Amino acid sequence: MKNSIIILLVTMVAGAGCTAQKKNSIRLFPYVQSVIPGNIPREDIPADGEKETSAEGQKLKYLIYAEVPRDSSFKLTAIWIKGVYYTAVSYPVAKTPVTKPSFDQQDPAALTELVPRTQRSVILINPVVGSPVIANTGFSLPEKMKNQELVVGYVIRGKTGFAAARRFIPLSADISQ
Repeated sequence: MKNSIIILLVTMVAGAGCTAQKKNSIRLFPYVQSVIPGNIPREDIPADGEKETSAEGQKLKYLIYAEVPRDSSFKLTAIWIKGVYYTAVSYPVAKTPVTKPSFDQQDPAALTELVPRTQRSVILINPVVGSPVIANTGFSLPEKMKNQELVVGYVIRGKTGFAAARRFIPLSADISQ
């Protein structure tokens, strides 16, 4: 009897520790999408008929969602993409699931689910791509996370944390018109 009470107490304490750890954690949903420039407008085609190609060419658009505790005040503090620090802004997402057109030739109405339905809050993180911060920002990438493609620094309930994703999930290309 005494042993079963001790086992019960140990199990409860271990379970409480796991819940406390999850309470301030976030889950990342990182996506990358190629953005391919569309056709050159007719007035931009030179008289000789040769089409000019853009020097910039294909660009990447990052779609980063974070699932955070519902009753928390999430504050984004830092973001690194492939080891480069970027400025970023975050916006709350109104409802889940979050979907996006999949640009499927067979089924044009098909949607890709980016974030599943959840009871937690979801935040969209927008990095300001093309303008990495080169100056000393006071933030440094944690050593153990240098091999991750995405690292997000944040504060929840006064506790600082980092979340990482090894790879971005590729989405089908978005062809601009």
